[in-house]
Amino acid sequence: MSERMYNISVKHGDKTVEILFTGTSTPFSSIKKALLEVREYIKTGYKVRVRGYMYKESKVLQAFIFALDLVGMEDVIVFENKSRYSKSQRKLLKRKAISLRRSGMTVKEISRELHVPLKTVYRWVKEEKLK
Repeated sequence: MSERMYNISVKHGDKTVEILFTGTSTPFSSIKKALLEVREYIKTGYKVRVRGYMYKESKVLQAFIFALDLVGMEDVIVFENKSRYSKSQRKLLKRKAISLRRSGMTVKEISRELHVPLKTVYRWVKEEKLK
């Protein structure tokens, strides 16, 4: 049996449900499973916010969002990507971070300069050392 990769929190006062995915990538099959779990809330007028690292260009996700729009439910289920930057922006930031590190900046300085979490900069620098 596979481990559940999301947490569900219900706020009855606001009539909202939040589904927060914990992994680094959110496949649509997991989104579907989570939405089926909260189906009864949707039927009773709750709004659902799905948060995670999602690929917004996914054809399946786009089709699902289109279907929601067709039936007038585009405001009932909302998708929010936790990623601050696109894939190309992250690659650029990573190259800048590595370049700054090679020029002598500390990881803390790089983190502040690029507005990237310290843990991320440490990971990028470590990955570069392993090459």
